Amino acid sequence: MLIAGTNFTLIYKLMKGDLKSLFNSGEFKIYISIVAISSAFIAYHLYSGSGNDVASDIKYALFQVSSIITTTGFINADYEQWSSSSQLILMTLMFIGGCAGSTAGGLKVIRLIILLKFMYNELKRLIHPQAIIHVKFGNFTVDNKVLANVVGFFTVYVVIAVLSTIVISSFGIDFVSSLGAVSATLNNVGPGFGDLGPTDNFSALPAVVKWILSFLMMLGRLEIYTVIILITPIFWRK
Repeated sequence: MLIAGTNFTLIYKLMKGDLKSLFNSGEFKIYISIVAISSAFIAYHLYSGSGNDVASDIKYALFQVSSIITTTGFINADYEQWSSSSQLILMTLMFIGGCAGSTAGGLKVIRLIILLKFMYNELKRLIHPQAIIHVKFGNFTVDNKVLANVVGFFTVYVVIAVLSTIVISSFGIDFVSSLGAVSATLNNVGPGFGDLGPTDNFSALPAVVKWILSFLMMLGRLEIYTVIILITPIFWRK
């Protein structure tokens, strides 16, 4: 699962014997760090809450974290029985997703890195208004067009997630289940939270809600912009 969530270009280079490219990739290192830290945190809570075997708790945590962040959709436990903080981590991982150029859904790790760097630079500009500060990724400076694309994508992504949650909630579905449904479908994960958790399914939802969630799955798989452009009238004008 973790391999499928890695940039396929890195995998190709690794198969060609270029091991350095894998460890020189900032996105890959942060991707693995997120998996390791999240797994360790959840494993700790599982162990402190149940007192079971440490190796078993690590296995459950690592498998579930890997499945969620790579949007594979497999489950090895009812994670809704875990602590609230562990569930919040899993939901956050749904939105983060894997690396760019992988089969994973979500925002992608590289977009998250660029967004965080952009936010940090904006804080520095408040302190030093005259400073010329660029967003850098590794040894490269992120072009303003790329930066605008990432910020725009994130904005559209958040707006769609929030509006979808509100619309689904209007059908009498509780907030946790509505947000869980949106996070599971927009990010192409599978299981959600609340009434749509790992031991439940979407069959009881109203038909209109199923249509909305189906559209969200298509949006998430096609990277949002593609679908939005197709349904924009200006695209069809000659």
